[in-house]
Amino acid sequence: MGSDIGLYIHIPFCQKKCFYCGFLSYEQNEGLYKAYQDALIQEITSHAGMIRERVKTIYIGGGTPTALPPFFLSGILKALSIFSIYKNAEITVEANPGTLTPYMLDVLKSAGCNRLSLGLQAVQDHLLARLGRVHCFEDFVRQYYLAEEKGFDNINIDLMFALPGQSLDDWRESLKKTLDFQPSHISIYGLSIEEGTVFDNMTRQGWILPTDDELDREMYCLARELLSDNRYIHYEISNFARKNQYGIHNSNYWKRKPYLGFGLGAHSFYQGKRFRNTRVLKKYLHYYNKNNFSASQNRLDNILLNKSDIHSPTPEEAMAEFMFLGLRMRAGVSIKKFYYCFNKTMDEVYDARIEELFKLDLLNRAKGRIYLTDRGIDVSNRVFGYFIL
Repeated sequence: MGSDIGLYIHIPFCQKKCFYCGFLSYEQNEGLYKAYQDALIQEITSHAGMIRERVKTIYIGGGTPTALPPFFLSGILKALSIFSIYKNAEITVEANPGTLTPYMLDVLKSAGCNRLSLGLQAVQDHLLARLGRVHCFEDFVRQYYLAEEKGFDNINIDLMFALPGQSLDDWRESLKKTLDFQPSHISIYGLSIEEGTVFDNMTRQGWILPTDDELDREMYCLARELLSDNRYIHYEISNFARKNQYGIHNSNYWKRKPYLGFGLGAHSFYQGKRFRNTRVLKKYLHYYNKNNFSASQNRLDNILLNKSDIHSPTPEEAMAEFMFLGLRMRAGVSIKKFYYCFNKTMDEVYDARIEELFKLDLLNRAKGRIYLTDRGIDVSNRVFGYFIL
């Protein structure tokens, strides 16, 4: 048996595409649900016998997975039983308020889901409407408590800041009302205007203006302060959790642990290679619904069938990934592990760059680790750029 692995399942359907969303997703098209489920299950089952690792995490994202009828989601989760899954594996399903019926929650629970990630984004209904969300705050309140009643005790709440027209007081209210629920995990994300979105078009037309950098940083610092004061551990740039309730699946991305992605456009990192599925829905459905797979004696070759952008990171790229992904974690990166992975010391590769970042008070070193300072977090993308050789 090999090492542990994570699985990501992509569901590309939503009730309605939010104005800021740049993810690979489509508004509801019920006529495609069955074809997509069949293709997805075919893709999953085509890996039978190929994956020797034990599955530690499963993450079903989108899109909005709970936009699908419950029996579709149940069928997809059941298909994953071909893999060796730990009994205590973290199994997360993303959901939006308005999609969690009692029956949906019962189905998810019986299928093994033990973690929900709910997209609240804001508590003010006028801001939710401005984002193009299909729910109001009261919808979220009802469904959060319903999920708790159904036995879900590991729930993440997503919030967004730096929204058009959002004041610092609005953001404070969103944080405080979220804390009233005492969820196990809270994720906060600053709005990024993605190309091709409704917000991108509105920005180009001058109908909305991006939040200025000073207010953006004020909002982030306020979140860090309020959440830390309420005993949430700031373990990653955008993530806060109760003790021992970190999100394992995403943490493994930052630690460069292997994962396989299934579904439209899903990315993978496996046996030292990065690759993805096609982003063209028609092509994905055609390939995985035709039930005609050529076979190879090399199991990795079989896994890579019909994949795109197959790339084996060079040693320099792997070292850069180790640094800029690992530095997302507040614990930072291990100097000893860097040497173990690459047979080179961190100073040997990055000495002058690290020293400059120390002098700028963007990095710190303690207990054999290097990590971002609070100031470094504020300009993290700038810091990460130092490690791209």
